[in-house]
Amino acid sequence: MPDLRIRPARDSHARAVQAIYDYHVAHGTASFDSTGPSAAEWLEKMAALRTSGWPFLVAEKD
Repeated sequence: MPDLRIRPARDSHARAVQAIYDYHVAHGTASFDSTGPSAAEWLEKMAALRTSGWPFLVAEKD
């Protein structure tokens, strides 16, 4: 089983987060979005959460 590491997201993760979210908007049922946020909007969301003291986490596979 691959090792996963959970850690705070960096700004450089915004495009990957966007791509993952966009895929699930197009192919899943867990969101009411018809299009996903842009990478710039993800950066804004990540910054807003950090400012509020909340984490924005990513999982990385080794």
